[in-house]
Amino acid sequence: MKPTIRRADDWDDAIYFANHLRPADARELQTAHPTKQIVHILSDAIRSGETYTARFGKYTYPCVLFGVAPVEAGIVAPVEAGIGIIWMVCTDDIKGHAISILREARHWIQYWKHDYSLLANCVETRNKLHVRWLKALGARFDHAYLRNGVVVRPFYL
Repeated sequence: MKPTIRRADDWDDAIYFANHLRPADARELQTAHPTKQIVHILSDAIRSGETYTARFGKYTYPCVLFGVAPVEAGIVAPVEAGIGIIWMVCTDDIKGHAISILREARHWIQYWKHDYSLLANCVETRNKLHVRWLKALGARFDHAYLRNGVVVRPFYL
């Protein structure tokens, strides 16, 4: 089943997802941004670039929040031209929709590659579902390292 995609709403979607995230996604956000509340992390992400929600059939509420944002100068590397930080978080309502989500993700990756020469981010190695999905999407992984006491692996698409 193809999901319904719509542009994310800054505060309403941030509040909804902050209260309904998969535990692995909430943990990953909190590890990456230990001094911020999850609702503020999500609100900042929604405002920083192109962000969308996905919902499936009978679900009134979205179950996937995803997007891309340009790398700000000096944040990741000396030369940031054309690099987009790609990300996605989900609720538990994604169960049974993995194939549809992967198909939709392939579409968005190809779409964003028109604007960015490289899509990148880091994934917590404990977030097994997202690691599997990234592998299925053809992500290349760099060496793992500790970030705030948790093992993460940079990935590139």
